[in-house]
Amino acid sequence: TMMFHVYRLSKSGAKLPGLEEFIKSKSIQVYTEDDNLCMFASYAFFNEGSFKDSRKAGQAARRYFCDFYNLTHSAKMPVKTMEAIESYQGFNIASELDDFCNHFKVNTRIYQYSKDKKYYLADERFFNSEYRQFNILITNVLNKSHVMYIKNVENLTGLIFCDKCGDLVCRKTAIHRDKALKAHMKHCDGKPGVHKRLELDRVPQPYVPHI
Repeated sequence: TMMFHVYRLSKSGAKLPGLEEFIKSKSIQVYTEDDNLCMFASYAFFNEGSFKDSRKAGQAARRYFCDFYNLTHSAKMPVKTMEAIESYQGFNIASELDDFCNHFKVNTRIYQYSKDKKYYLADERFFNSEYRQFNILITNVLNKSHVMYIKNVENLTGLIFCDKCGDLVCRKTAIHRDKALKAHMKHCDGKPGVHKRLELDRVPQPYVPHI
């Protein structure tokens, strides 16, 4: 079972060392607040777009946090809600992701970043073809994990997915890219197939416990 925890950053408003290159990327949106709500902030970016500042993003993250955990959210937060937010230790992907996907009606792909500066598809949760596609990146820095929202998977990873079924078709730089896309679309029925995305030739696989 794949497990990641999102831990509290070292100090209020601080950025984890090593996040700078992700913050600069036009394909990723990074949440930097010190509240362990980066999973919900990533969903806020996905669902609402960019925010003027991190405070606004934090407000949206708290709103989705309360929605998911069935806590009262209001202008003046109840004590129970504030205690839950302040004591929150981070989202547990192993035990909570399925509920998250069905609650917010999203299919989720999890990407990881390797030491050779490449992005890999590490895991996926597909539940319903009517759900929207939510893509996140998890990076480990100083034994801590941080979730970020991927705005453009193709630009970031160089991988091309089918818009109808979601299956991985080929790499963006593949010599026979157009031929592969045409062949796939000819037989695509809109239903996700076997996880071809984990069997691509010449694509090194990251260490993923569930494989």
